[in-house]
Amino acid sequence: MKRASPAATPFCVLPIAGTGTLGVSICYDLWFPETTRSLVWMGAEVLICPTLTNTVDRNVELAMARATAAGNQCYVVSVNSGAPMGMGRSIVCGPGGEVIHQAGAGYEVFASTSISIWWPVCAARVGRS
Repeated sequence: MKRASPAATPFCVLPIAGTGTLGVSICYDLWFPETTRSLVWMGAEVLICPTLTNTVDRNVELAMARATAAGNQCYVVSVNSGAPMGMGRSIVCGPGGEVIHQAGAGYEVFASTSISIWWPVCAARVGRS
């Protein structure tokens, strides 16, 4: 008889020298605020969330990406696969919930987007106010 594996595994946080700290979650993790909150508490300033959504749920995910960024005062990069497997519409959100970049639907092109993570680092030093 096989033993069950542990339900939880460590969160993935990647400090990049001279740049900042990335947190990685996948797809449906965005629907659970505890995942992002844990990553941010571990130092993540930018949350990378790859997904493969090909349903009307993408509209909800876009709203959730903005709300997650604002609620946790971090950047959120929600990358969705383009057609024919996904719907596209990848998005980069700022810590205020603002849309920095949003790609189109279908066969998307995600333009190179530069962000400055100075804001969340500064906010963290003053208690994320």
